[in-house]
Amino acid sequence: MKIKQVRTFRQQPLIALVAVAAFALSPVPVSAREDVTPPLDVQVSLVTPAQITLGEPILLRYKIVNGSEQKVAAQLGVQGMDWYTITLRDANNTVMPSTQNQRPVQPRGAFSIENGSLDKGGYSDGYIPVTKRVVIQHPGKYTLTLHVNIPYTLGSDTVAGSPDIISQDMAFQILVTAPDSHSLQSTAEALREAVSDTGTNGKLLRADMDALFSMPEAQVSAVWKDLATKPSMNNDLVASELEALGSKTSVDILVNMLDVPTLKCTPVSDRINRIYNAGDPILREHIKAVARQKGFEMPECAGESIIID
Repeated sequence: MKIKQVRTFRQQPLIALVAVAAFALSPVPVSAREDVTPPLDVQVSLVTPAQITLGEPILLRYKIVNGSEQKVAAQLGVQGMDWYTITLRDANNTVMPSTQNQRPVQPRGAFSIENGSLDKGGYSDGYIPVTKRVVIQHPGKYTLTLHVNIPYTLGSDTVAGSPDIISQDMAFQILVTAPDSHSLQSTAEALREAVSDTGTNGKLLRADMDALFSMPEAQVSAVWKDLATKPSMNNDLVASELEALGSKTSVDILVNMLDVPTLKCTPVSDRINRIYNAGDPILREHIKAVARQKGFEMPECAGESIIID
């Protein structure tokens, strides 16, 4: 199976930056059946540059192509995210810590589990927001490894039988330089423009949002607030990103959203309540203080719509 670098969806990709780094791949993809050529061609490329300043996002693009003559059922998992894991190691071979798991434990909706049935030449594609998954702690040289593990079945085996597995690692070399406030602001502004473009396709819009909301709060929270309270934006997607952050800053911005009745999104109050229920004591006390400013007390366990706009 050939692994190759692919172009991004648009000529000027995320944050108007062109991926300039080549990447090394290892080991050779393998299948559970050693005598069978794996039917899926897994293509992964680095969208953002191989050199960034500390705090800038890292984004990968993937495309999983059925290169066989048969239909293939690829088991990609909840929201198509279970087929990979990420490891980021610094020059001392120290593994960088993971962020809170963003993959939903209890998927919602009929199409939340992606077991892509791919005809000949069919594919599944999307983006992987690396900096929403791992924490880069300091400048230096890093090796980003994408661990691929895709169970699949062929043709008539798509309904019955034990799946085979495609397993491989893909490594990318990343250089992270010292933080630079001007560079971070420029990146955040470029991402603001990208997510405000109504012509951006859904997958790329979500990738740009993920990239923007993986940046440091201190430098970009003003951009988050602007997007959150702008009725012309996809306010529900912005609110989802803020809920996933689950910080004091994100709560404060969600509260700001309550004061803009023209926003189109699912109840913001429910998102605040979920953050409250899952939060540590410090965050819970912060939300209690915000609630008192709104004229009521938060219970020990919040239900639906406790904070009312």
